[in-house]
Amino acid sequence: MAMNQASLAKFEDRVNAGGVLAYNATLIDTPPKRGDVRIVKIPANEIATELGNPQVANMVAAGGLVTALGIISLDSL
Repeated sequence: MAMNQASLAKFEDRVNAGGVLAYNATLIDTPPKRGDVRIVKIPANEIATELGNPQVANMVAAGGLVTALGIISLDSL
């Protein structure tokens, strides 16, 4: 999960073809351009602020990623 533009730039190429690239759409102005991965756009900071607690952006991101991947339930998370 890339939480900012610098992280996306550094790690985007490390995602294997066919993998999942999730990013924080609130803080990343230039989204990933890869066509060989599934891209998941999560406005983590925006949602956290709407919830009244900007400090939980990482938990919002985790919930979005878990939901997108469908590997465990939100209750288990």
